[in-house]
Amino acid sequence: MSAAIFCPHCKLKYDKAVRLRRHRDFWICSSCAEHYTAETLATACENAARSFLAKANYLKIMARRAAA
Repeated sequence: MSAAIFCPHCKLKYDKAVRLRRHRDFWICSSCAEHYTAETLATACENAARSFLAKANYLKIMARRAAA
């Protein structure tokens, strides 16, 4: 039997909850977990794109220096 939890994210009580892998010290409701997962994935994609562009710009600068 599971007790109702108080979701710290949306401030509501839920019967079902999920434990986030990244934050093992607290539980949040499943709807907040879905939002959190999507938000984390979007942030990870944005960070990967920034990293890729930074590396491309670095290689472009190095190619210009080598050609000079």
